[in-house]
Amino acid sequence: YGQNHKNAADYRTDAINGNAIAQFYLGQSYFRGWGIKPDTIQAVYWWRKSAEQGNPAAQNNMGAAYSNGWGNLTQNKETAIYWYKKAAEKNGAFPQKNLGRIYEDKENYEEAFIWYKKAAEHNNSPESLSLFTEKRVRSHKELPRRNGMDKTSS
Repeated sequence: YGQNHKNAADYRTDAINGNAIAQFYLGQSYFRGWGIKPDTIQAVYWWRKSAEQGNPAAQNNMGAAYSNGWGNLTQNKETAIYWYKKAAEKNGAFPQKNLGRIYEDKENYEEAFIWYKKAAEHNNSPESLSLFTEKRVRSHKELPRRNGMDKTSS
């Protein structure tokens, strides 16, 4: 699977038989139009099947789908957070960054800092943490300080 097979037909049988990775890639095929007409409703359908089996990439995509209101979903930030957290708890850097962004948008800066920091620890977008910190300093917002996460604690 993966980038060597960018065609929905490559995944369909395994996806129907319950293979979570095939379900994820079939969703990707529908979302990106890999050998099939793009269809966000079908993409979300297959991502959900995969996500419910614990696939963190699919869980991240479900977070994005709810965050953006893709397919037949109504935009729902709380449900997006649910799916992003499922993936982030498996040490996924992309969903951690996505959680940072969504919490920042909700002006929950303490949670945003925590998730941006976790993503940066994976060397995934350390610039997101830096930009976030710079924006907080420029706006004179207090940065979260707990559990030794600030540079001044000993």
